[in-house]
Amino acid sequence: MANDASMGAMEQYLVAAIYPEAVGNPERAYELLERAITHHERAIEHLELAASTIDAET
Repeated sequence: MANDASMGAMEQYLVAAIYPEAVGNPERAYELLERAITHHERAIEHLELAASTIDAET
């Protein structure tokens, strides 16, 4: 989910950056970026938990 959210957000951002005349929605791009950040933060939490579990077992 994190990667999908990131790709969607970056596509929206790049279209707006490359084609300024294109109709875009900056609020939508911002929402997509925020969603991507949230998904990545959750993924990092899960990775840290997995690493600490392995560390505790060794």
